Amino acid sequence: MVIHALFGIICGYFVHDIFPGSNLTNLVFWGVLGSLLPDIDHFLYFYFYGKNTEYSKIVRQYIKDKKVRDLVNYWKFNHKKSNGPRLFSHNIVTVLLVLYMFAYFVLVKDTPTSSVIALSFFMHYVFDMGEDVLFMKKLNSNWYLQFKRGQTGKTAT
Repeated sequence: MVIHALFGIICGYFVHDIFPGSNLTNLVFWGVLGSLLPDIDHFLYFYFYGKNTEYSKIVRQYIKDKKVRDLVNYWKFNHKKSNGPRLFSHNIVTVLLVLYMFAYFVLVKDTPTSSVIALSFFMHYVFDMGEDVLFMKKLNSNWYLQFKRGQTGKTAT
């Protein structure tokens, strides 16, 4: 999360360079928020579309028991493994859509706030893709819109 927030700050400065008359503090705020928002999909996964997976059950139990340290450690060691979640918003279509939105807000609409949010979303996804390649040596299947039932977060027994 810290790295995503740092990318949001960088995005704020980058968009400020494009729109020098804009409020830098505002852009940094929206950049950080925009870089963190894509991870809301994790909670949608835990409580809705992936709620029956073993992964989600474990996460929800840590949240229920208020075991934050255990939750963070579990996420740290499991979210990039094959038993981690397949997030609907983390896919190549979304990546291309937010890149298009960034270009649209910069070039057509001339709106710094919308531009920084779109750029921050884009950077979030690009970072996550880079993490997948770094840790798994390939992109997670959700990037290719592959959400097979057998790969929705069940842990090996």
